Order: sequence, then structure tokens, then C-alpha cells
Amino acid sequence: MIYRESSDDRQADITELMVLREETRDQKVRNTIDTHLKRIRAGLAGERNVAYFLQMAYGQDPDIFVLHNLRFETPRGVVQLDHVVITKKRQLYLLETKSMRTGIVRDKDGRWYQQYGPEGQYRKPMSDPIEQGMRHVDLVCEMLDEIESNIEEVIAVMIVMPDAKVEVERQQHEDFHIVASDRFKTWLDERPTIRSATTAVRRRRKGLMDDDQIFGVAARLDRAHCPIAYDWRGMVGMREPEAAAATTSKVVRISDHPQHRDRRADAAPKQDEPVSDGLAIYVDQYVGRQTLPIPGGAITIFKHSDGMRSLRAEGPNDVRRNVSLMCRDKGRWIDETKSWLMTFSKCKEVVDELREEDAIEAANDDAATRPAIDIPEGPQLPPATGDSVMTKVNGRSDLMQIITDDGLVRIIKLKKDNYVLRTDANEMNDVRIASVCEHYRVGTYYEQRNNWLIPHNPPQLIERVVRAILAFKHDRVEDRSRRHG
Repeated sequence: MIYRESSDDRQADITELMVLREETRDQKVRNTIDTHLKRIRAGLAGERNVAYFLQMAYGQDPDIFVLHNLRFETPRGVVQLDHVVITKKRQLYLLETKSMRTGIVRDKDGRWYQQYGPEGQYRKPMSDPIEQGMRHVDLVCEMLDEIESNIEEVIAVMIVMPDAKVEVERQQHEDFHIVASDRFKTWLDERPTIRSATTAVRRRRKGLMDDDQIFGVAARLDRAHCPIAYDWRGMVGMREPEAAAATTSKVVRISDHPQHRDRRADAAPKQDEPVSDGLAIYVDQYVGRQTLPIPGGAITIFKHSDGMRSLRAEGPNDVRRNVSLMCRDKGRWIDETKSWLMTFSKCKEVVDELREEDAIEAANDDAATRPAIDIPEGPQLPPATGDSVMTKVNGRSDLMQIITDDGLVRIIKLKKDNYVLRTDANEMNDVRIASVCEHYRVGTYYEQRNNWLIPHNPPQLIERVVRAILAFKHDRVEDRSRRHG
């Protein structure tokens, strides 16, 4: 199935570049814009070609998940992936599209070229796709170590157009994957289980992934995606229009980026939502700044002259990723300053969410100093008698699971005071857990992660909660049993 559709960020970039081209009369700038447009359009055509064949092959296949256009940020660099294919065999395929329809050549010395012209008589160097694939595999493996993943093998594949001519001289004992877009399904079905130069085996597990596990991997990869919006005006060397720099009362288009499509160019901005064309005025220019502590790190908020705010996270990678998840639907990423640009009201929403998260952490710390308490008065949970109904995952004492009528539920024991009940976007299990916790008045709902937190104390509480979750019956099930009774 197609879990993440192809985004139209690139089409938005084309639109913005076309607007800039009409705006300028500088032929040098126009030539630069034309070069960017040619490159983007060629890349889009190649990615759409691959997306078409992936849709035909796996659009209705529940055992293989496809995600398009992913971008991950890791401590050691950024990885941009055209397509990702996940199989229940615990394999992750990283597909890098090469859209050249002429020739791709690798000589005996390992140098790569793109051929063009009549009979391919001209050559120009191109980046080494093997090194690129190895780098992608390395960075993705590093990211998978940070998120809970069932993937054991990561494979990079170079995808070429069906009519591309490829002439590759392989070194002795060298193996890497080059596949035509229309033959990927056949190649995957017939692929032998051997390693290559662009393959990494992380850990061996037994058996195939179930539906919940493969869905969970796809969901985590999608959540880890970090979008980027380019400052095309600055990249092609164009200055800000004087009218836009002189006043913020006039409404002008900021971008066609999806995060801003709900803003209409002909609508008057609210008092706390000024609009400005381009991003150059926000790079290292501000009239005030404030740093606020957050769990595990801090955020710095920069106030700009037009009332907009830039928010930058400081701290470990997981802290910065958590802040990015909160900001991705509220602002626009500025790569030059490594910050999120947004209106004052959206910035306030992010700060409020972070403070709520901080309050949960503080409540956990405070709870750790209290003596163990009994189950609160009210409806009583099932008793915890006999053996545990929870199964340890890979023998780990901090990771357990149960299988309800609706699927898999993970129970993760945190170092600080709580268990986490995680369903990986299984809506029926979400309803099941929420109904139990609300009915028995136990646990805390953590909205940011869509998880329920169950305290460590008293020790048998988690066992009793899990048993109640297993025994829970949805209304539709009860109604059906009444009808057949």
C-alpha cells in the first residue's frame, strides 16, 4: 500500500521560481532560475515515473508499504530519499531515482559519467551512486537505532528509467543494485538474499512482521520526516522588493509551500500575522530574543521587526526532533538559521504544548517522591492473579506486548515512573485503551504522542490495567452478541 503519497513541494518550488523569473529583468538571474527549473522538472519526471510503477505494483498490497519523498535529519547529516519500500521480511529499500534518459557509464577506474549527444559522444561526470547509497544506508541505520524499529536489513537501490542505457564495469567481488523502474517488482520478487556494497544487516529477528509492526515502522518513518522550504529569492541572488521591505501592511505572497496554502494573497492579515515575501529579512535579523528551558534542552525564540517569530531548539537530537514535530504544521523551516518561522499565535501554541509536556515531566518527578498508593476509589480493575498476561519482547524486561482482538499493544517501561501503552496508530486499540483508562480513572493521556502513561506504583497496577484492556468489548461487538444471543 502507498502509506505516504508523493508531495507537491517540488511543484510549489517551480511555481515560486516562475514568479521570480517574471519579476526580474536580470538575464544572469534568469539563466540561474532556468537551470534550477530544468533540474527540478527532470527530477520530478523521474520520480513520477517510479511512483507510477510502485503504485501499479504495490498500491493494493497490504504486505508492502511505500513512502515517497522523505527527508531525515541525523546528528551526522541529512538524507533525502525519493522512495522507501518496506516489506514484511523486515527489509527497508531506499530507492534513489536517476532520471537521465541518455546513458549512465562507469569506467574500469570506478568513475561515473552521464553520456549525452549523438551516439553518446559527450560525457560529464556524475556523483558516485554507490557512495551515495552507502551513505544513505549508514544514516538511515543510525536513525533506525533511535526509533523503535523491526527492520533488520537496509538496502539501497539505484533506479533508472526504463529506456536508459547503463554501461557499468564492476570490480572483482563487487555488487550493487541498479534496477529499471518498470522491473523493480520483478527484481524484488526474484532478489536472492545476499548482501551487497549498499546493504546493511542490523540484527536478526525471527519471522515476518505482522500488520501492526509494518504499519508502525511506516508511521515512525513518516513522523521522522523533516520538510524543508527553500529561500529561492536568496538562492538565485534576488533582493527583496522595496515595497515589501518598507511596510508590512501590504499583503504579498509568502510562498506556495503547502504549509502556507491556507493563506490567501487577497485576504487582510490579522494583527499578529503579518505577511512578507521571501525569507531574507528573517536570517540573522531580529529585534529581540528569549530562551526558555524545556525537558532535555531549551528553545530560543527570536522576534522579528514585522512581528513574526523564529523558534530554534537546542539540545539532543531527540529533543530537536520533538520540537520539529510540533512546529511542522505551524511554521516554515529556514535551513540557514536552523529554526522554524511562524506567527506569534502559532509560536505561542508551540510554547504552550512544550509547557504541558514539561508539566507531565514535573508531575512524574513529584509522583516519584510520594509513597505508593492504592487503586483510587471507583470501579475496580480486574485482579492480577496467576502468571502475567504480558509477553516480553526478545526477553527484554522493559518492552512487553499483548494481543487484543484489535491487534498489537506495546507496553514500554520508562526509566522514570511510568509505563507507556503504544498502539502505533491502531484506532480500535486506541479506543480500547482510552475507554479502560477513563472508566477506571487510571493513567494520564499524553496527547503529543497519543499514548497513555500508567504509573509504576502500585506495582500490580499495569498488570491489572492490561487485563482490563484485554477484557474490553467494543459496543459494536456487544451489540452483535446480543443480536445473536
